[in-house]
Amino acid sequence: MEGKHEAARAPRKNHRRSGAGMTALKVLGTLLAIGVCTALMFFGIFMKYVHTTLEPVLDVDMSAITLNQSSVIYYQDKSTGEWKELQKIHGTEDRTNIEFSDIPDHVWQALVSIEDQRFFQHHGVDWKSTGKAVFTMLTGGGAQRGGSTSRSSRTPPATISRPSSAR
Repeated sequence: MEGKHEAARAPRKNHRRSGAGMTALKVLGTLLAIGVCTALMFFGIFMKYVHTTLEPVLDVDMSAITLNQSSVIYYQDKSTGEWKELQKIHGTEDRTNIEFSDIPDHVWQALVSIEDQRFFQHHGVDWKSTGKAVFTMLTGGGAQRGGSTSRSSRTPPATISRPSSAR
């Protein structure tokens, strides 16, 4: 019988958290509140910046923009789910990117030969022409010539993709 009485006399566990646990929760809650307030404050500052600085600039007038390449606007057909061309927008020239394989050999070979006759011999950097250009510039001839080639200037990739000779 003693076992029953001892169990009855055992002190009850307090369901309240200990002082250290409550303090930790209060600290975490305070830090969370400070973080939320700081985030809201920065969001407000950012929105003010957007409305005063960026919004006037975001007003786009398409008539003031010069298009160098054509742009195609597509829409998705609701019945088939297929993407179809809605409109093609271009500037004074209707330019369209094409694949290199669609360019005839004689066209890209002509472009390479016009740009640099020795293109396939010097692998992209024409040190001979570069040296001549430096010499001419240092001797007072000005910048009349350059050593840049198709590979080192801004020429379409069509001129540098095929490593064959132009005849």
